[in-house]
Amino acid sequence: MNTAPILAQNDMGENHHVVMSSGGIGSYAAARRTADKYGTGNLTLLFTDVIIESGDLYRFLVETSCNIFSRPAPEELLSWWRTVPEYHQDPGARAAALVTLREEMRDIVPELVWLADGRSPWQVFADKRFLGNARRDPCSDILKRKLADRWLIANCNPLNTIVHVGIDWTEEHRYVRLGGLRALEGWRYEAPMCDAPFIMKDAMFALLALEGIRPPILYGQGFSHNNCGGFCIKAGIGHFVMLFHVNPELYAFCEQEEQRIIALIGKPVGILTDRRGGKRVPMTMRHLRERIEAGEKFDRFDLGGCGCFSGMEDDEQ
Repeated sequence: MNTAPILAQNDMGENHHVVMSSGGIGSYAAARRTADKYGTGNLTLLFTDVIIESGDLYRFLVETSCNIFSRPAPEELLSWWRTVPEYHQDPGARAAALVTLREEMRDIVPELVWLADGRSPWQVFADKRFLGNARRDPCSDILKRKLADRWLIANCNPLNTIVHVGIDWTEEHRYVRLGGLRALEGWRYEAPMCDAPFIMKDAMFALLALEGIRPPILYGQGFSHNNCGGFCIKAGIGHFVMLFHVNPELYAFCEQEEQRIIALIGKPVGILTDRRGGKRVPMTMRHLRERIEAGEKFDRFDLGGCGCFSGMEDDEQ
C-alpha cells in the first residue's frame, strides 16, 4: 500500500481534498476541477487497484496524476503497459509488475495513494463463494469501497476532509444516494462534475486534449467506462456483446473464470440475466456467446453502468 505522507488540515484551516481516482475520464475531470478550485497543496488522489485493469488505464493514471501535480511523466512509465502482459494473459506477471509500478509512482507523485488488496475480482468471487452480478458486487465492495474506507478512517479527519467522486450530472441520482449515505457516517462527499458548468464526456475529452493527454483506449473501442479492462459485472448484455467482438481473448478468459466459479459454488448462477419471456433467470457468458454465434441480435445500447464507489444496486441487466 502507498504510505505517502497524509495531507491534513494546514495552519490556515484549509480542508483536505481526496479525489477517488478510478482511471476514467470522469474521475480525471473531477480531479482537474478540484485542483483548479482548491489548488494541490491539500489534494490527494486515491486509487484502488483491482489489478485486472487495461494496461492503458495505468498509463492514463500515471499521465494524469503527473499532470494534476505538474510533474513530468517518465516515458518509461507511460510505455510500461506495452511490455507487460494483460491480466488475462499472465495474472502473475501482471500482479508483480504492478507492485513495481506502484513503488515508482510513490516516489514521483506521493500525493497519489495507490491501494491494492492484491486479489482480482475473480479471486474475491472464489473466496466469497459468490459470483458477482449487477445487483451485488463483492469485487467493488471489497477491492474498492471497503479498501478506500479503511484508508480514509486511518488517515483522514472527517471534520476537515472532503471526498470528491467522478460522478457527473447525467448520473446525479448516484451522487445523491452516495452523499446521503456517507453524510450519515460523518463524511462529506462532493461530485464536482455535478456542478456547473455541466459538460458531457466529449467536452471532458476536449479538455484532456488541451492538456496533450491521449484518452484511454477503451473509450475509443466503444466502452462507456475505462474499468476492469472492459469487463464489468454491472454491465448490460449489449456491453458484453461488444466485449465479445472487440476483445474475444478477454471474453474467453472471463467466460472460463465464470465457469470455474460456478463449479466452485455448485449452483446454476450467472453474471448476466436472461429476461426473455418476461422471466428473469441467470445467464452465463457461455450461454450469451452461444446466442451471439447463432446470429441473435441484441440491444447494443444495453450497456449498464459501473458505479463502483456508489455501491448502488441496479435492477436491470
